Amino acid sequence: MSDKVRADLLFDYLRQVLPEHDQNGNMVELASDLEWHNTTAQYKCGQEWLRGNLPAIQNTAVYGHVASLVFEDDIIADFVTFSYVQLIYDVLANRAQNEHIAPVINKLRSKQNDIRKVFNPAIQGDVFASNVVVVVNLNDVNLEMKKTIPLLLCRRIYQEHKTSFQGKTLNIVIDEAHNVLSTESSRETESWKDYRLETFEEIIKEGRKFGVFVTIASQRPNDISPTITSQAHNYFIHRLINQKDLQSIASAVSYIDKLTEESIPTLPTGTCIFSGMAGQMPLKLNIKALEHSLQPRSTTLRFAPLLSQN
Repeated sequence: MSDKVRADLLFDYLRQVLPEHDQNGNMVELASDLEWHNTTAQYKCGQEWLRGNLPAIQNTAVYGHVASLVFEDDIIADFVTFSYVQLIYDVLANRAQNEHIAPVINKLRSKQNDIRKVFNPAIQGDVFASNVVVVVNLNDVNLEMKKTIPLLLCRRIYQEHKTSFQGKTLNIVIDEAHNVLSTESSRETESWKDYRLETFEEIIKEGRKFGVFVTIASQRPNDISPTITSQAHNYFIHRLINQKDLQSIASAVSYIDKLTEESIPTLPTGTCIFSGMAGQMPLKLNIKALEHSLQPRSTTLRFAPLLSQN
């Protein structure tokens, strides 16, 4: 290579791929036996000029250290390794801009620990192979992964269902949807946020042709993309007090009268307004409570019992 800057860059990528120590536990510096000469713009190893003597490359430390590379049987780590190798190959062939691709690989490396807390990268198999209903609980993951995991799962199952559509239906239910479909996010870049929203907007707008239906539940409809809320056919509206949430419902639900809309902040517990294409007019429904043993543990804790325990 006659470009010293690019050569150093590719050595940095190789350091990310190859182990830091050899089989004897000694630290390995990949360019320790190489010397750069500006006059001829090439590397020299010992007394051998590498450009005119390609077989001499096999005597370099970096060439010999490649044999120390062992894959980790970890799909995340191995994918990072393959990504760096592909990047090196593309940069050598002038088919890639490293400043565009390298940050993406680094971002994946930074998220490895978060991904491993949720997924076991060594497990083989398909969680959807023999399950009719799959429940993904995100209670114990951080906010960033609450946005990432639903995106990855929903995109994959939607693409697979769309490709192999055989008349069956796919129903995606998203609870606490303001965490997944929010339009405001300070933890991700604008391009990644747009990609997340565009993916779910495509599923909601185009999925009906392939038997894919989405149900979303949220306490903050104002935080959800207006494109998504406006695409819903039927709405179950419980009590809302926040003015922005009320405005969001008013703009999304076109078939609701003013009187019914004004009653939303005063709805009692267990009562909702049903409005949509499945009914001819808005209806107030009283939903029967589940048996106590079947109720989810989502009720608000009372302060007085907690105070007595302390």
